[in-house]
Amino acid sequence: MKDRNSNHDTIRLCRDVDQVFKAAGRVSRINAFSLVEVLIVLAILGILVGIAYPSYQTFVLRSHRAIAQSEMQKIHTRQELYNVEHRQYASLSELGYMADSVGLDGDGKVVAAGTGRYDLSMKADPPAGQFVIKASATAAQLADSNCTILTLNTTGDRTAEGCW
Repeated sequence: MKDRNSNHDTIRLCRDVDQVFKAAGRVSRINAFSLVEVLIVLAILGILVGIAYPSYQTFVLRSHRAIAQSEMQKIHTRQELYNVEHRQYASLSELGYMADSVGLDGDGKVVAAGTGRYDLSMKADPPAGQFVIKASATAAQLADSNCTILTLNTTGDRTAEGCW
């Protein structure tokens, strides 16, 4: 019996509160966004992401390419220093790399060949006094379609026009 009386008291209290709000000129209503408004905002965000994401990917590919080019320049500089001391050009392993073909990840760290964004290799021709450094795109970097193979030779000539 007690529970029934307490339920009636609660209902009476709620009615009294509603009457107080109505007398004060306020309507007891919850302010919130409707489902249609939320869906419109989500649609606009989807459109913005759809436009921005491809541009973002292009910049990511360019930044990884710049990292590979920087490493190629380092190798070129090391080759010239080695040539001054030894009167010949060296292999990558003689320049301090872990092998004659190495990989380069997105952060510019030298890794095993085939595991990074670029594979770096070099062909030296000691009798002719020349070398060619080659960076070949791998994995996700292959999306950089016009710049998948970059080369830099002894004289500083670069291939893959428009990529340097």
